[in-house]
Amino acid sequence: MVNTKVLVLCALIAVSALFIFYQSVSYQAVKAPVKALTTVESYSFELIQPEIGNTVARPVFVKGRARGSWFSGGVFPVKVLDENGALIGQGKAKADGTSVNDSFVYFMGYIPASLPANGRAIVVFTAANPSRLPELERELMVRVVLH
Repeated sequence: MVNTKVLVLCALIAVSALFIFYQSVSYQAVKAPVKALTTVESYSFELIQPEIGNTVARPVFVKGRARGSWFSGGVFPVKVLDENGALIGQGKAKADGTSVNDSFVYFMGYIPASLPANGRAIVVFTAANPSRLPELERELMVRVVLH
C-alpha cells in the first residue's frame, strides 16, 4: 500500500514537473528574440535581410517576401526605432511584382535612418492596413546594430 502511494506521488511530481517545464518553454517561445516571431509568422512573412542581431549599414536595406495581405498599393511601411522606441527612420518596402492575391511576393527597400548613440536599433515591419481594422494589424520587429 505504501509503495503504491509513493509511486502515485512520484508520478504526480513527474507530471507536474513536465507541465511546469512545458509552460516555461512555451513562455520562452513567446518572449524569444524576434527571430522566433518571424518563424511564427512564416505563414505570411519571411525576412531575408536584415538578419536578426547583425550589424547593418545605413540606409537600412530590407528584403524578404510577404503575402499580398501585407501590402497596399504594392508597399508597406517600415520604421527604424532606437532601443528606447524613438523614431529614427522610416520608409516603405516595395513589392517586386503583383501583391493583389495572398501568394508570397518579394519585397525590398532602403530605409534612411539616423545613427543612434549606441548603434542599437529596431526595424519594424508593419502590414499595410488602409481600413485601420485592429484585427488586421500586424508587426514584426528585428533588432539590429547600425553603423
